[in-house]
Amino acid sequence: MTDLIVGICTFRRPSVIETIKSVDAQTGRRADWIIVVDNDDMPTAQQSVEALSLKTPITYIHAPGRNISIARNACLEAAGPCHFAFLDDDETASPEWLTAMVDAMTQGHQAVFGPVIALYPEDSPPWMEQVSPHSQYPLPALKELVTG
Repeated sequence: MTDLIVGICTFRRPSVIETIKSVDAQTGRRADWIIVVDNDDMPTAQQSVEALSLKTPITYIHAPGRNISIARNACLEAAGPCHFAFLDDDETASPEWLTAMVDAMTQGHQAVFGPVIALYPEDSPPWMEQVSPHSQYPLPALKELVTG
């Protein structure tokens, strides 16, 4: 398998630090490299990202523009040819996340999508956790996926 790189695009979210730590804490297949692209006009995440002490090599890139496409393209350009996973800066990966993604890829899939399960603060209305409008679940296996 080629290198496995995780890209995290961020824009003014301190939660990116927990996101990065969750990638570094993978218990199965680990990332070979983490790329963090800061999309703010000023490099607001640089100091906190570069201060981290991780097992996984990490690169910080400042790509101003306030446009997620600019940030994603900067991640992909920095990574080059590899297996690549994106994680949002307000998400945390479960300890076996990368293992599950790699297992699905080895079954011949060219792209893999996993669930996003929202966690709500204790003071959230009960209906919010019941309905979970911020969670996303991939569709059951399809013969052909035409869009992500």
